[in-house]
Amino acid sequence: MKFSTLINLVKIQSPAQVLLSILAVSLCFGASDRASASPTCANVNVNIQNGTPDTVKVTNFEYFDTTQNAFVPKNLLGPSGTQQLTSGTVHRATRNFAQVGGRTQFRVTYQHKQGINNFAAPVRVTTDRFVCIDGSTQPVLLDK
Repeated sequence: MKFSTLINLVKIQSPAQVLLSILAVSLCFGASDRASASPTCANVNVNIQNGTPDTVKVTNFEYFDTTQNAFVPKNLLGPSGTQQLTSGTVHRATRNFAQVGGRTQFRVTYQHKQGINNFAAPVRVTTDRFVCIDGSTQPVLLDK
């Protein structure tokens, strides 16, 4: 459509109709921009680092699902569901978190090793909320 034709159309409309047309167009463009910018959160590298002086056993990994408004467990630790980390060790895993709605946070539960086969009461760390982006790396520091 030519610009001059558009101007002529605007001239025959009332000011209220012009305002409504502009509002409708701006809402359409705003919605499409948000939809195209929404991250899918695929192939995210999660790095769980033991920042304590002790060996720890990671027993649970969860992410915040905005559709459920709750933390949801995700298998990040292999078939046993646990992972022991010596001091300074990093456990790396790549997972998809498509259901988070763009923003999420991670929560990890772990226990400090005491003696040969004993572990202390569970401790939890939760990351700050972040925008989850495809292929990004998200660290989780165990430091309590």
